[in-house]
Amino acid sequence: MNFETLVTLLIVGVVVATIIRLFAGWSLASWLLTFVLAVLGGVGGWQLERQLHLPSLYAFPFPTDQVGVSVVWTSVGALVLALIGALLARPSQRQPARSSRLR
Repeated sequence: MNFETLVTLLIVGVVVATIIRLFAGWSLASWLLTFVLAVLGGVGGWQLERQLHLPSLYAFPFPTDQVGVSVVWTSVGALVLALIGALLARPSQRQPARSSRLR
């Protein structure tokens, strides 16, 4: 993995984490967890594409890398893990306090 690949994976992770957090509820801790999971999912999608020889649907070609980074497979991997993280790190909904008086 070279520098351009790492930067591409981080950018995809930021975009995916931000989009998912906009729909699932926003807090900094949950965004950071979703970001980490999105980057890990992006790396997994990128590795799966290389291992299974999937077609590069939309790739950024870099001069130092002959193949480039496929944004589609990276985004799919990032979305899958980030959605799992969004479900696990959903902000809690406050319940109204119950009255302690008996009626």
